[in-house]
Amino acid sequence: MPSGVAAVLAGAVLAACGDDGLLTDRVARVSVEPASVILRAPGGTVTFQAEVVDGAGRVVEGVPVSWRSSDESVAVVDATGRATALGQGIAVIFAEAAGLLGGATLAVAPDTLPPELETVVLSTNRVAVQNQAGELTVGVRFRDADAGVRSAIAQFSGPGEASITGVVTLELTGGDAHAGLWEGILVIPANTGIGTWRLSVIRAEDGVGNVGIWREAELEARGLAASFEVVWVK
Repeated sequence: MPSGVAAVLAGAVLAACGDDGLLTDRVARVSVEPASVILRAPGGTVTFQAEVVDGAGRVVEGVPVSWRSSDESVAVVDATGRATALGQGIAVIFAEAAGLLGGATLAVAPDTLPPELETVVLSTNRVAVQNQAGELTVGVRFRDADAGVRSAIAQFSGPGEASITGVVTLELTGGDAHAGLWEGILVIPANTGIGTWRLSVIRAEDGVGNVGIWREAELEARGLAASFEVVWVK
């Protein structure tokens, strides 16, 4: 830092702190939290916090902090540490105190990743039908750290020359859209579909339109294949 700028900063600190201006001599490090942030679209905001500490790791209060962005085409930051995304790219958000800098990384990048499939569980492996329909519950766990899952379905294929298809609309029942359990009920009509039913497709869409599709072969390869037997009970 140029000596003239350092002198101005030092003078400002002394004026603000009076006899406590020597606090600036104790400053050993400036850190910024959160250390890394991703914003998914221009206009998104995040507020950073600066911590000023001495050589023993103790917080030094009363030292003025100024903020700046390394690339104002990506993000700008105000005097309170609140950063606003302007365009795609990466910027370092700097906090300066007593001539020392701390920084955090701010990336502005669209969410292009689909939801992740974690587990599949069926409530039973055997459904009995007679003169009334049978049913089972399908439970699927998804993870989407960015936009979050917005909707999901599971599709089953039943036996027969003209394979019967059962589609289940899944609803969020546990956790949240970013990491949650989605469940739905598959209804097997009476006198229909005796034999093995297999999970053939899972589909999930996140809040910005990214879609994940897992078909039977991929489910089997990942150890997530699921099936059940439909039996006739006299």
